[in-house]
Amino acid sequence: MPFFNTVEPCTMATHTLAVEGATFVLLASSTQTQKGLVANGLIPEPNANVLSSSEATDEELPHTAVVGGGFSEIISPDGRTLVKAPSATYDGILYGELDFDEIYMAKSIVDTVGQYSRPDIFTLQVRGEVRRQCEYDQVSEFAHESRFPSLPTAQTD
Repeated sequence: MPFFNTVEPCTMATHTLAVEGATFVLLASSTQTQKGLVANGLIPEPNANVLSSSEATDEELPHTAVVGGGFSEIISPDGRTLVKAPSATYDGILYGELDFDEIYMAKSIVDTVGQYSRPDIFTLQVRGEVRRQCEYDQVSEFAHESRFPSLPTAQTD
């Protein structure tokens, strides 16, 4: 079962952010070691010989108890992976050459105020005064007390 904090959902969400923002994204993830699994209480000390992430099963370990797990990437504004960590156990710095003109190209494709904007349907109104989040057009016929009557109080002698 995929979890929100596993490789696939995080990678997909990050690629989406790169495309939506039309910007480069540096996805930095951490890796887990055998020593870290023991220190974090994910495996007991005597059972420190843990399977790699590809060999672990749901019955044997929690989904976070795997060695490695890294998935760092450098993503371009159009969603391409430019640089990827060589392995899930890679513990180092990724380097890549970025062409910042790609940002201009990606942003020129998204037409937020051109032919796709619809001033006949959508408008933005900015008011100078502070307003309440909820305003009622008319007073409700039910008062607070009628909907939630107060509890009788205990009388003391």
